[in-house]
Amino acid sequence: MVHAGWGEGLFLRDLFPQARIVCYCEYYYGRTGSDLTFDPEFFLASDDVLHRLRGANALSLATMDDADICVAPTAWQKSTFPTEFASKIAVLHEGIDIDAFVTMEPRPMRFAQTGIEITPGSPVVTYVARTLEPYRGFHTFMRALPALLAQEPEVQVLIIGKVRGGYGPSPPDGRTWRQVFSEELEGRLDPARIHFLGWASREVYANCLRLSRVHAYLTYPFVLSWSLLEAMAAGCAIVASDTAPVREVLQDRETARLVDFFQPVDWAGQIRELLHATEQRQQLGMAARLAVIEQGLTRKACAARWLELIRSLAGRT
Repeated sequence: MVHAGWGEGLFLRDLFPQARIVCYCEYYYGRTGSDLTFDPEFFLASDDVLHRLRGANALSLATMDDADICVAPTAWQKSTFPTEFASKIAVLHEGIDIDAFVTMEPRPMRFAQTGIEITPGSPVVTYVARTLEPYRGFHTFMRALPALLAQEPEVQVLIIGKVRGGYGPSPPDGRTWRQVFSEELEGRLDPARIHFLGWASREVYANCLRLSRVHAYLTYPFVLSWSLLEAMAAGCAIVASDTAPVREVLQDRETARLVDFFQPVDWAGQIRELLHATEQRQQLGMAARLAVIEQGLTRKACAARWLELIRSLAGRT
């Protein structure tokens, strides 16, 4: 089993001619209509970037050609690959543990520097990304906070994510995106109510989801974060960007509130509305958790399908 895009599968067929090869197809970079051209503020489709990504795509295609079967985690991610390979790509997610976030009661969180304690039932807004960067809408979320905090004086914001690395480029001046947007919004935010938790442990992360009253998830049209599915499994009331592949797992007003990625004012408004709509929050949270189960995105369901796939390959002559 090998990832398509990193090159380690390029010579496997030569070294192991009788092996069964499963190729994981996470994403294929397009020239237009994708993450590279989605955000006009951070337009990424320079010649240099396009040339490098064409090289990455070439590795993917060579690896896919040698594979017995290819697997993509979502239908939209499959659709980014050339149509010539469509019949070879199965849609099969890795699956998430739907019970990890609901088996324990939320625990209070105390911040020694400010003396603030967040207790279960408090108005908490959460944001989670592997890295705090534009690819995951960090700029839009940060720009929504001045209005939200001004109108909701009791709200506490928990932000999880690394400040360096990520899918997209770093700021050209050596700063982190957290520094860039904190400086942009200086004087308009209450730092005592915005808690940056960095690269949090699994335990802290799970507790944040349990404490969450409203969870915000934003992404360019790109790979789907496990954190979104885990927030759904936790029964969070979610406000998410109206982008692919989010629309594949969430429906507006049924399992979440979907909002234009580029509109911070709308983000503040939708989050604020859900903070006060107890019944709606509960309905959306329960529906989101049920959607994970019904769409077969649980670890148990996905593992069974992976095992079936591997057995079918093992039985080939």
